[in-house]
Amino acid sequence: MEGVKGKNLISMFRLLSQASSEAAKRPALMTESSESISVSADATQTKDGALRSAAEPEIELEFTSVMSVDDPIIDDLKGAVLSGEVIEAWNINLDKKGTGENADKYEATYYRGYGTSFEVSAPADGNVEVTFGYGANGKGAKGYATVPQSQLDEALYVFSDTTKTSE
Repeated sequence: MEGVKGKNLISMFRLLSQASSEAAKRPALMTESSESISVSADATQTKDGALRSAAEPEIELEFTSVMSVDDPIIDDLKGAVLSGEVIEAWNINLDKKGTGENADKYEATYYRGYGTSFEVSAPADGNVEVTFGYGANGKGAKGYATVPQSQLDEALYVFSDTTKTSE
């Protein structure tokens, strides 16, 4: 059994209003991401002990990223928090490739919800960081997501041959 590396769990986002015109994007230079599921449970005391009744789960996503000069998804997410616009989100596990008709895709969970927080932290002695919080509607849907190679290579460089590059 092998552990999953944090860099292989990525998140991609898109404003729902852009679904017909834009592909989802991965925020560049992410340093951390998380998915939190919490359930409230009320307790009724009985003579035999507490009897719990659980509410519906609440799912929250969060990521922190070093701010990139040209990362359009960051501006979209900030605008969506301010306007209350619906955001699509995909949590994708790059260690779990699909099979058959999904062979070129990765296991993912798809959500629709709202931005719940947006914070920019600018320390004098370090990089500017953006932290984005997201609250999902419902429980999400499991499936397989396409992750273009350009999104995987965005923050890293890829092999370049020794020949002259074309313009």
